[in-house]
Amino acid sequence: MGRKLGKASGYLFLFGFLVQKVQFLPVPVITPALGILSLMLHLAGYSLWFFSSQFQPYHKRKKEQWYGFARFKEQHLYAAALGLVATLLSIASIFVPFLIIPATWMFLISNLIWTVSEFHKLKNPPCEEKYSHTHQTSYVTYAVTMSNIALISAIATTLAFFCPPISGPVFIITAILCIGLGVIAGDRWLDFTFGDHKKTTHNSSYNHMNNSLTAGAKIESALLAEDIQPHHEQNIRSCKTTTRDTPPTGLQSTPSH
Repeated sequence: MGRKLGKASGYLFLFGFLVQKVQFLPVPVITPALGILSLMLHLAGYSLWFFSSQFQPYHKRKKEQWYGFARFKEQHLYAAALGLVATLLSIASIFVPFLIIPATWMFLISNLIWTVSEFHKLKNPPCEEKYSHTHQTSYVTYAVTMSNIALISAIATTLAFFCPPISGPVFIITAILCIGLGVIAGDRWLDFTFGDHKKTTHNSSYNHMNNSLTAGAKIESALLAEDIQPHHEQNIRSCKTTTRDTPPTGLQSTPSH
């Protein structure tokens, strides 16, 4: 249930991202409609993500690491909740334009928490039957790329809002950077969605550790055997030497007549 909803939200985000980029084409008639459609897709995507995060299995966090400030499930909940608020602010910015500034930065924070959560999963793999290390590595790269796009968008939106004269160059530079990063993100999405990623089993790690421990135990036993053997032989030789060179105690203590 949770996995299917998570995949559905991922497709909604992808379509929302593509529509968001298409609206920048020089077609003024359809631009407002595409902007609203993109926001609706993001709203549905964040809603499904927030709901699907409730079904995440228990995953013990790494308290000693910076990325383990919360459990994987909770990190996803935080990111989805912030994304929902950011989307609602974006919709409200249609009527109050200034709200687009906190909305874009909140999108960035949401993406950063999402990226940290996926990095947390990479460094602290859960006990999932279908977990794949290569798949998760590709997914982390995708998350990092999307966070970079969100960062560029937040900076560009802020600059264009507070300094309208530079909005033209900012728009061009932002479009070039986002297209380049979008190609990387698309390549990573295709890789972790359709790539051949073999699952990483915990049994192999356990067997490797067990074999290492067994080998270590054998070496230790051999060392102990070598350490005990010479001492034992030395004691025997010592006893033989004492018996041959030293008279019996009884003879020594016999009184002379």
